[in-house]
Parts: sequence; structure tokens; C-alpha cells
Amino acid sequence: MKSYYLKEHTADVRLVLQADTLQELFLVAIEGMNNFIKKDFQILKEKDFSIKQNIEISSIDSTSLLIDFLNEILTLMQINTAIFSKIDFLFLAETRLEATIYGFKTNFFDQDIKAVTYHEAQIIKDKNGLLNVTIIFDI
Repeated sequence: MKSYYLKEHTADVRLVLQADTLQELFLVAIEGMNNFIKKDFQILKEKDFSIKQNIEISSIDSTSLLIDFLNEILTLMQINTAIFSKIDFLFLAETRLEATIYGFKTNFFDQDIKAVTYHEAQIIKDKNGLLNVTIIFDI
């Protein structure tokens, strides 16, 4: 099970995530970010991928890794004017990941995210074993 929802505010948006595994948490985070940036993302996400990028990220813990990962994807989205919606994890652990990401060009973004912040972010396992985290987008 994985889920997300957005809570908007004047200067930021909170993305509340829940997933069974770390990999699912990363995948649902990308899905939530994409749905905020591009309103018709669900329709577009099945497009042919014209961009392929390998990424490697290391961080001090799983929460920082998630934030760093989202910021890396956000940067690549802005550089390429693209949406990255497919991720193949080659390696994913608490402090490091290697992945191939696939994306497609878009003409514009519906919303702009300046940065994914560390503020209030903390991956926590609840009593049911689900991973929960709130991510804040600076808009």
C-alpha cells in the first residue's frame, strides 16, 4: 500500500506520504511531486520516454536521501523541461541509491517548486510497519 496527498499553504506545499517499503516511498514521492508540477501527469505518464539519466546519491540517512533524491529529480526536470516518471532502482539502501530515471519533454509546468526542503522531514515507521513522512515543497 502506498498513498500521498497534498496540503497547500501560501509559501509551501506539504506532501504527506505513506508506503510499505523505502522503494515504494521514493516512488510515491515522485508521483506526488509530478502531480503537483503537472496537473495532467496521470494522463501523460504513459508517454514514450525520450530522456534517460543515471543518478547516484549518497546521504547521511534515509530521510536525507529522499530529500536529496527529490531535489536531484527536480533539478533535472527544470534543466530538461521534462517530467521523470519511471525509475529503475539499481541499488537502494538507507544512505545510498543508484537508479536510472526516464522522462519525457513537456512544454511547461503548471506549478513551480523552488526546492524540496528538509524542514519537518523525518521518515517514521508506524505501529503497522508503514513508512510515513511529510515533505515540504518551497513554492
